[in-house]
Amino acid sequence: MRWIREDKENRVKSLEEAFDCVRFRLLPEKYFKEKVEKDEILKADPEIVKKIKVIKEAFAGKLPEKKKSEDDGEEEEGTLPGYLNDNRRTGMYAKDMVLMINDTAAVAYDPQDNECSLAAMSEQIPRNHVSLVSKKNNLYVLGGLFVDEEDKEKPLQCYFYKFDSLAAEWMALPPMPSPRCLFALGECENVLFAVAGKDLQSDESHDTVMCYDTE
Repeated sequence: MRWIREDKENRVKSLEEAFDCVRFRLLPEKYFKEKVEKDEILKADPEIVKKIKVIKEAFAGKLPEKKKSEDDGEEEEGTLPGYLNDNRRTGMYAKDMVLMINDTAAVAYDPQDNECSLAAMSEQIPRNHVSLVSKKNNLYVLGGLFVDEEDKEKPLQCYFYKFDSLAAEWMALPPMPSPRCLFALGECENVLFAVAGKDLQSDESHDTVMCYDTE
């Protein structure tokens, strides 16, 4: 809809065709009611209004009869129109994976297929790091032991990474001011907390708590 609004006069002609390509039954019903039913541009098109009514009935469990086609005298199984299609496209399937991380690579294990695949490469993931999966299903890696031999002044580093599952790579976030390992990591709302730990430079224990706002 954002694309339509950028050039409404010309692009609204393609609205119905684009509407048929969206698999609305895969959307949350609440989102459909708030974002689709109430959209002024969609409400102004009588044909789309009819389709919205059919989709609402589909959410309620009432589907129209599938249209059957005849080819050489044989009836083929009918199909629903595109906007009622609830089959997921390739790439829309979510899987629960076990991610194994070391200082050179991250490997994803699929327990259903009993297979491993390379998730990401990295030469800067520290050993003895702490990893955490947030409530929003984001994976973070923090702390640990990494020696940067090129940095003579501060060879010990405390990197902070977030895993980008789409790009299959680690995104660097602002590092902690003091390099540490063997600490506790937790989450509260949108904030990550690193509690205590061992200082990598002085070999002493920390009595501080550091936080990072993920927003």
